[in-house]
Amino acid sequence: MGWLAIVPYVLVAMVVLYLPGLLVVGVCRTPAFRVKPLAALAIAPSVSMTLIAFTAIVISPMGIGWGPLPVAVVTLLTVAIAIGVQYAWLRFRARGSHGAAADTSESEGGSTAVRRTRVSLIGPWPKRSPIIWLRDRRLWALVAVALGTVLMLRQLHTVLIVPDALSQTYDNSFHANAVRWILNTHDGSTLTLLGLTGELPGIYPAAWHDTVSLVLIILGSDNIAIAANATVIVCACLVWISGFIFLAGSLVRLRIPSMLGAGVLAVSFTGFPLLMLDFGVLYAYFMGLCVLPTVVALTVQFAGVSPGWRVPPIPAVIFGVFGIGAMALSHPGVMMLYFVMMLVILLAWSWQSVARWHRHGGRFKGLTWDAQTRTPAIKVGLTILAILVVALLWQVLRPAEALWSPKHSVHSALGQALVATPLNRYAAWALGLLMVLGLYACIRRRRNRWLVLAHAIVVGLWVIVSATPQSTLRTMLTGIWYNDPYRLAAALVITTLPLTVLGLSYLLDLLAAAFRRSGLERRTPVARLVTVLIVAAITVGLLVQTTQRQRYLWYEMREAEKAYAMQGGRLVDKDEMAVLEQVKQIIPPDGKIIGNAFTGAGMAYALANRAVTEPHMYIALPPDVVLLNDHFKDWATMPEVCAAAQRQGIGWVLDFGTKEVHQGRHVHPGIEHLDGVPGFELVASSGQYAKLYRVTACG
Repeated sequence: MGWLAIVPYVLVAMVVLYLPGLLVVGVCRTPAFRVKPLAALAIAPSVSMTLIAFTAIVISPMGIGWGPLPVAVVTLLTVAIAIGVQYAWLRFRARGSHGAAADTSESEGGSTAVRRTRVSLIGPWPKRSPIIWLRDRRLWALVAVALGTVLMLRQLHTVLIVPDALSQTYDNSFHANAVRWILNTHDGSTLTLLGLTGELPGIYPAAWHDTVSLVLIILGSDNIAIAANATVIVCACLVWISGFIFLAGSLVRLRIPSMLGAGVLAVSFTGFPLLMLDFGVLYAYFMGLCVLPTVVALTVQFAGVSPGWRVPPIPAVIFGVFGIGAMALSHPGVMMLYFVMMLVILLAWSWQSVARWHRHGGRFKGLTWDAQTRTPAIKVGLTILAILVVALLWQVLRPAEALWSPKHSVHSALGQALVATPLNRYAAWALGLLMVLGLYACIRRRRNRWLVLAHAIVVGLWVIVSATPQSTLRTMLTGIWYNDPYRLAAALVITTLPLTVLGLSYLLDLLAAAFRRSGLERRTPVARLVTVLIVAAITVGLLVQTTQRQRYLWYEMREAEKAYAMQGGRLVDKDEMAVLEQVKQIIPPDGKIIGNAFTGAGMAYALANRAVTEPHMYIALPPDVVLLNDHFKDWATMPEVCAAAQRQGIGWVLDFGTKEVHQGRHVHPGIEHLDGVPGFELVASSGQYAKLYRVTACG
């Protein structure tokens, strides 16, 4: 399959992830609600994810089938609510203006006419000269997103090999089958998705699966693998990079060279996005992390703890709530990581307010609150409340099992964090140097010091999970992330990456200052712009050379490539895929297959759309299936075997040998080595081990 085949899937995935959010953000045009275009580009996916997953939850108990139409209806309702809220806000403000005008008129003994203010939902298109446009940082922010997208596409092209590559990992047996479950049941609710494994009542966040299923429904396609890869491309290339540029611009006033450098740095880490596509595969966690920078940026801008771009407080709160919903409905572990950073930001917010109050002569006066004291008191109170809520969630939102063991020593874990390549054989020296410089810049300039504390906390969590022995304390601190070093290795990128951009910005600021002192600075706008673009080109070139062409990144790309390689695939290899391609032609739509999920036989549900007894590895199997797994061969001497097969409706056996996804051994003696066994007819095979049998036993 050529790469052009994935283009329609990518375009539809872009529509699914951007159109609902852009409609909601786009109608927010009044001054108190308006956000700028780059902010809208970053915010839209999180709004879309929340609307998609929320729609699935709402329509499920109503019996309404899952598809794009319910999402469109809910989106339009949200747009109508947004317009109504703005209209009510304008009426409220107008009433206040009338009151103020009347008071002024009476006090001055005259008359005052209050003008009506027209608020355009579209807004005028500014007329600017080409030089002004070329100096606009918003334009270069979009160029930075495009630059990062090109570099990320190159990495994904290497990793995926082909557009319909299947992730050969343990978790993909659930994710792919969950998408198939949604397509077949027309139910994408987070509250019912575990019906796939028979674990209802239960909750599994379904934002990823809902998004992929919508892509397939819109295109009328059945190819889950290519739809998943298209969604990965959109999330990694657009959602992640635009969100990070938005965060970087919120932290510091970026010059054009540092803006473009941020686009390169966004795709220069191995911990994310590549590691989440290599290990797991952690699609849900991956999607949540892609929107995390946007939500952090909104929180930073609301609190005003950094000197960069600002979004008005009302949309910062509203779209921040949408972002929290997107993370919760993608993966709660990402939401809890955000809460860690949010608490640090709120602490800085409260500290700044109290310090400002103290500098202006504020003093405690018992229980008497004046106007000067009220604001810091409210901020401190809200921060304490947030700490209590997060502490409660910390105890509640944790998986039943968190069994991952440590992988490194404390010194090794700290060293990997310092050189920005956790779980990698090689060091990213350029990233490590920029990170250290960023830490120095935060402390030296007394800006973004909250980021230093946030980074220290995340590094501490990484060291605990990857270098300390299993204990109650370890589980209490990192059990939310399954005590999994891989998940926290990805989390490290969320704080390390902004620090590298701050380090790069600080370095370029020093260069600019030296240039001005030398007297070489050009005075004309064109000359200054040309100089800036030359510096930007050199910066991008150096960053590409010291990141994209280094061994640490190539090592992770090759490791991730192995996770998608069909030849010798751990989940479904080339021979097994050849048999699965015949399943649709051989087995009728109502046929049911018994097979060992650990060998990949359960993927017949996702890839061939035929019912299986084990759609995932660790599920509670019915007693009938357990009996058949152990004794199907013995049907002639055990009458209860045929009765169990008839109750389950099983008429086919997939035997994929003994190779398992995790190189373990989970024996199913009743359905293994069936060649020559009476009652089982071989109808398809490929290679030595991949075989499909028709059950002729039991009459």
